Amino acid sequence: MRAIAAETRGLPIYEQQEGRGIGLMAKLQAYALQDEGLDTIAANHALGFEADYRDFMLPAAILDYLGVRHIRLLSNNPEKRRALAKTGIAIVEQISCEAPPSSYSTGYLGIKKYRMGHTLKLV
Repeated sequence: MRAIAAETRGLPIYEQQEGRGIGLMAKLQAYALQDEGLDTIAANHALGFEADYRDFMLPAAILDYLGVRHIRLLSNNPEKRRALAKTGIAIVEQISCEAPPSSYSTGYLGIKKYRMGHTLKLV
């Protein structure tokens, strides 16, 4: 929100696709598997899900409705970029958003970086 405020324009779009689209209850089950040692992707797979079920079509539809054709995307997720680009939204720039990882988040963020391709520095 600070980045959007600093630009004096922007639009946050939040989708209720908890647990990368598997739903809140399944995400809680995945957390339990992660507590047993599985990483976030392996936990989803153990439950019979893909790593990420989201399709990001709602944000594309919202941008289209608003007449927005070019964006600076504030995200680390390469799938969001690809999905929006497929719908004709021009990504002028993808801006990474990252906070210093804690001892609790380092492993999770590492999985996102090295297995899911997220643009993270992990510093």
